[in-house]
Amino acid sequence: MSALLAAQRDQHKLTEDELVGNLVNLIFAGMGTTTRQLASAVADIVTAGEWERLAAEPELIGPAINESLRFSPVTQLVVRIAQEDFDFGGVRFPKGTRFLLNLLAASRDPQKFPDPDTFDISRVTDDSRLPFGWGVHRCLGQPLARLLMEEGLRLTLARLTEVGIVERDRGPHPAEMLGGPGRLVLTFGRR
Repeated sequence: MSALLAAQRDQHKLTEDELVGNLVNLIFAGMGTTTRQLASAVADIVTAGEWERLAAEPELIGPAINESLRFSPVTQLVVRIAQEDFDFGGVRFPKGTRFLLNLLAASRDPQKFPDPDTFDISRVTDDSRLPFGWGVHRCLGQPLARLLMEEGLRLTLARLTEVGIVERDRGPHPAEMLGGPGRLVLTFGRR
């Protein structure tokens, strides 16, 4: 946000409308995805039976968020357009070809992730950046989203015990761009 404000104020590279549009996009783009990803992380951790372990080993909160990003990515697919002709797997793709990249499938690739259908907070990999995009399409809010999810999980773990899932809606269909539970109802005790 500071860079956008400076670009508009000091360098006059953005109009007032462009500045406001970009700021609104940054603020609201991450709210729904971050809350749904945090809900997915809680559900994944509870379902895997790892809640108390994580409460006892808070140093695993970051890896647990990474694993949830891999196991249940809220960003389920992305669209990309080839900027030049290229060959892949013996097939020619001309410039302008549109691609739907399935992050749900990529996150469960058995060649990349051993036992990919198991939620494992001890998994030693940081390929959780995939749902945040890469290159020029990398999510600007990634550091803030990670911080919010880690701190939200840390606070929840510190206060709740005996957590169980009463109801979890799947959220949008897997063919939609964004997923994750819109509703997660829990039972719990207080620490």
